[in-house]
Amino acid sequence: MEKINYNKISNSKNLRLYILEHNLVIEEMISRAIGTILNIEWQKSKSFGYSSSSLSFNQKVTLVQDFKDIKPEEIKKFGYLMNIRNKFAHVREVETWNDFFEIMGNGKEIKKAFENWYKNSKPPKLNDEEQIMSFYFKSLCDDLIFRLDYIILKSSLEQLKDKTERHINLIQNIQLLSTLRSMPDGNKIIENLEKKLGQKF
Repeated sequence: MEKINYNKISNSKNLRLYILEHNLVIEEMISRAIGTILNIEWQKSKSFGYSSSSLSFNQKVTLVQDFKDIKPEEIKKFGYLMNIRNKFAHVREVETWNDFFEIMGNGKEIKKAFENWYKNSKPPKLNDEEQIMSFYFKSLCDDLIFRLDYIILKSSLEQLKDKTERHINLIQNIQLLSTLRSMPDGNKIIENLEKKLGQKF
């Protein structure tokens, strides 16, 4: 799969396309995160892959919001991302950020949240309101991508740790059996263990 440059997800000057391209990347990352946690190949999965039966973006976001590693503020950010995506994807009249804030029921709430989260990181030369909102939106996406990357990495490391521990236990058991077999009554001890555990060594 082609490696994504998260710093340059979209060059589009069309706001609708710019928003949808960012959402496509985040949707893919959500599928990867869920796939990593469930230890499945998400691309081939009926629920998270590319088939017509796969879960919708909204359903995937709802699953992510239930992750224990997602903070309350991030739950809100995923919710706002879903609001933005749905309006720009499904309402033809929404072409600008101003359109979105006027049509969206919680538009003022989202705008205020954007300003609270990202106003201090806004480049000083950025004065146009639409460009400022696009910068805030990109910052929101960066935050969510960072959190999803963290979840994927953490889950991968936990699975690697479990696999390593299983291998170590197996090696230790083999070494123990080898030691027992070399003892005078070792085979008898092993036979008794096999009877108790109902398992052949």
